[in-house]
Amino acid sequence: MNNNVVLLDADFCNIILQNDKNISFFKSIFEILNISPAIHIYVFDNELFHNNSIKTLVSENYIKILNYSDFLIDDVDTVSYQQYFHDYYFFMNSEKLGNLDIFTYRKSGYNLGEIHSLITAQICKIPVFMSNDKGAKELAYNRINSTAFQIIVKNIEEVFNDCEKISKLNSTIKRSIIKDITEKH
Repeated sequence: MNNNVVLLDADFCNIILQNDKNISFFKSIFEILNISPAIHIYVFDNELFHNNSIKTLVSENYIKILNYSDFLIDDVDTVSYQQYFHDYYFFMNSEKLGNLDIFTYRKSGYNLGEIHSLITAQICKIPVFMSNDKGAKELAYNRINSTAFQIIVKNIEEVFNDCEKISKLNSTIKRSIIKDITEKH
């Protein structure tokens, strides 16, 4: 995978794209940082199905959807993915998943999208995951990162700071997003 690709989590997208007026602001982030956004198919299908802005960006081919067939080539890859998923699920939720189908299983509040995305980042060697989920950082830094592979998990404010080092972002939209994040947490 290309080092210019970054994976996005649902919370990151939903916070910035609360309305269609923020699409150009959203695009400016990736243009400033010179990276291409991608979303795991699980996150797109199960966590962003209601976000019309994301659907628009995907239909325009601005955001790439990473399908399982893009990185799970054979049965060995699939079994390895499933093993990672069970391990990371236990790490994040302190409970075993059981014999459920990880590719179709849905349960709100159990970090399923973050787990799918971080495994995909690990397999595809995608160096950055944009997520406001603190558990995603903890999983990446405590279970995934090694001398062979490092993933950086960045929240919205960290991404905005990276952009500000290079170029100015629309300050009105940025302030509104940060205010919304602050009020909710």
